Amino acid sequence: MEFKESTDVTIAEGESGVIITAGRATLRQVSMGLKEGRGEIRIARPVLVPGVQSGAVWMQKHIILDAAKIKQLTEHGINELDVIFLPWDKFTADLGDLAARELDRKRELDSKTAEAMALTVHQCAVKMCERCLVLFYSLEGRDITNIPLIRQQADPKIVRAVASLGEAMHELQPAVLQAIDDLLNGEGRVLAALAGIKPPSQAEAREALDLAIASVRVAYWFKKIVERGTLLDWGYEDIAPFEAADLEVFFLAGLLENSGAWAGQGQEKHEIRSVHVIKLLRAHGCSLPDTLEELVLRHGSCDWKGQYVYQSELVMATGLADSREGEVSTVSFLQRDRQDEELSIQEELKPFAQMIGESLMLRGLPAVTTQIFVRQLPNKFTAGVLILALTEKFKSQTEAGQTEITALAELVLGLAVSPGYNLVLHKKGNLPMMAYVLAAIANAFNVLPVGALVEFKDENVQGRSAKEMLKLDGGLAVVVSAKDASDMYSPYLLLIAAKSDRLLLRSKDRKIIPLGSQLYEKIYRGERRLVVGIVSRDIFSQFFSQNAEDVPRYREGLRRKEKVN
Repeated sequence: MEFKESTDVTIAEGESGVIITAGRATLRQVSMGLKEGRGEIRIARPVLVPGVQSGAVWMQKHIILDAAKIKQLTEHGINELDVIFLPWDKFTADLGDLAARELDRKRELDSKTAEAMALTVHQCAVKMCERCLVLFYSLEGRDITNIPLIRQQADPKIVRAVASLGEAMHELQPAVLQAIDDLLNGEGRVLAALAGIKPPSQAEAREALDLAIASVRVAYWFKKIVERGTLLDWGYEDIAPFEAADLEVFFLAGLLENSGAWAGQGQEKHEIRSVHVIKLLRAHGCSLPDTLEELVLRHGSCDWKGQYVYQSELVMATGLADSREGEVSTVSFLQRDRQDEELSIQEELKPFAQMIGESLMLRGLPAVTTQIFVRQLPNKFTAGVLILALTEKFKSQTEAGQTEITALAELVLGLAVSPGYNLVLHKKGNLPMMAYVLAAIANAFNVLPVGALVEFKDENVQGRSAKEMLKLDGGLAVVVSAKDASDMYSPYLLLIAAKSDRLLLRSKDRKIIPLGSQLYEKIYRGERRLVVGIVSRDIFSQFFSQNAEDVPRYREGLRRKEKVN
């Protein structure tokens, strides 16, 4: 039987022994185990009465689980619990208690291991930041982008600083990979423990570490959206789920993307200085992911609102046609809602290139030749840049005192959707990449902005009535009201489809569901839903403004019912 976490206890009996498994299981896993029919499954610990503070026991430990018990648990909003799995006719109360104690021991050990790994990452990251600061202080205001000059001058202080920087990075990388493996294969205990460690005294190091953790979390939830298949059918076929190596890049990029602004260097063009910090590491023989520099260089580009991003490079060569002396290039980015736009963009930029060439010749320069190169950025790279850029902006806003819901709502205001977008036809697909990255932030920080598209899944949900009530069988909902601290029933979701390839916004398909009250809150746990996209405010107003206006009436109606009861 499959468990979320488990430990085996072997009890000697004859030559083979009896193996008892104790672990945390979802009700879906329990149901699957019962169908397999290889043994019995019992509750490992007493189940308390849901929603009651007195600690009253509802189900005693060691009760055998069956379909009826699973239904009862589901109806009370319990979707997972500690269980014991063992062969038929081998159970005793002592064996059950022994298995539960072993599970507790394993959890304690796992927790200590996670804390130790987190402490290692923390120490390495702080050391990394400290070495960067030493480097900048050693340079004493010199241009860090001039690596050949730095090498030529061979200042002993700089040499030592760079060498120390490389050593710190060598220590950091394996620790980061361990933390990421734990995230992908476990429950993310290491990152959780890392976030709870007291931050270092240096402001730069604290902010860098916070951003590194946040970037990995957002990338992880973007991976979840990709795995759901949301992007693959809507023009992003080249996107594959992020792997461990990709998440390592996000951690390192989050840690170093603002390093060029440390030690009083200032924010202007800090991306370029940050890239040269990384280049200094490479120059010292430190092995780093190939895409790190480019992601850090572009991480300030959070205005990529189109579906596809194209990079254009205008190359201007003065002097002899066969000489590269005097060659100048400028790089810019354009956004389009269609693929294969390279040729049309080239034609669009030709008048501009000609104008630049003519202006240079008027200044007395030799004949100027211009070339235009256009390529569509890989969607995976675009997603990576947006993850870093938007996560950084989100974190900076929350650190400035904004609530997470307010910070995300402001980012959503910058979201633009093509005029041709039709939610009726496209359901949750055909959105710009920015919409999916914002959805990943919503999942990572468990916030629900207005316009969030929430997809439910039936995993862990047993009982026909619960499924029908919230359409937890692949249905889709839209958040139509923001969280209201004074309202126990907020936010509100508008259910608009279930098991449908196309979204039909007929009145009979609409159903307002408040989340936050008793049963709804328990059904609506994070593992049962995923924000798969966010629509722009314009699209929201077009389709759902009336529903949002109706929410106060729903709230008042619920308050009246409470008074009557």
